Amino acid sequence: PTPTPISVPKSTAPQGAHIVLQTQAGVWSVVQWQDVNGDWHNVDGWRGTVTDGTVEWWVAQKDFGTGPFRWAVYQSAGDSEPVSVSEAFTLPDAVNQRLQITLP
Repeated sequence: PTPTPISVPKSTAPQGAHIVLQTQAGVWSVVQWQDVNGDWHNVDGWRGTVTDGTVEWWVAQKDFGTGPFRWAVYQSAGDSEPVSVSEAFTLPDAVNQRLQITLP
């Protein structure tokens, strides 16, 4: 007899990677991207208060390997100058990869 193929459903969850910031709780963090002139711009959606010392954002496959980006940490959301910034980095380039940055 000829075997009958069985259809196995694929996961409908999109696959991606993560960027992670470890810093002090209670500060405001934002991921920024750098343009060709060297100016930094906030990434819409990748910002918020750090509640437990860690913040993590999901990276879509279409964005793998792009950059440069950096984390900027502010004392509060309305501040104009960051208290610390990370070195520039590119986004992960593989599914389930986690890029972790630590700032004071």
